[in-house]
Order: sequence, then structure tokens, then C-alpha cells
Amino acid sequence: MTQKAMTKDEIFVLKLYELAMQSGTPYEQIDCLEIARAIGQNTKGALVIARDLAQANFINKAEGNKVYLTDHGLKLASQIIEQQQKS
Repeated sequence: MTQKAMTKDEIFVLKLYELAMQSGTPYEQIDCLEIARAIGQNTKGALVIARDLAQANFINKAEGNKVYLTDHGLKLASQIIEQQQKS
């Protein structure tokens, strides 16, 4: 079976999860621009992705450009990781 390519939104959520887990909690607030650099996305693109993910309730916005996963976003990150492990 071939692996389905991840969308930019999925890549963003997964990187947010990975960066947050470095602090020990999946709910850590991470700067959107740090995520953009980590995934090779430009600033404007990352802010648009963050806006869309917030509207879909995968992330919440915090002070400044910081974002953090919601429970819904954490489930998505877990599903992505599970899919990657199966492939």
C-alpha cells in the first residue's frame, strides 16, 4: 500500500506536536513562525495555515503568534503518527 502524502495542514499539526512534546506537554504554546521555519513554510503561508486550523478547532491561538493544540488537534496528530507507523 502506498503512503498518502500529507497536506500542509497535517505537516503543521505534526510539527507543532513534535515541538510541543520537546517541552513535555502536547499543549505547549509554540510560535507559529518557529513552526514555519521547521517545515520550510514562509511566514504568510504559516499564518494562513494557522488561521485555517484554528477555524477547524485543531489549534488555538495564544498571545502574539503562538499557537497550541486542542484535544481535536492532538487526536489528529496521533492519527498521523499512527498512519506513518503502519507504512
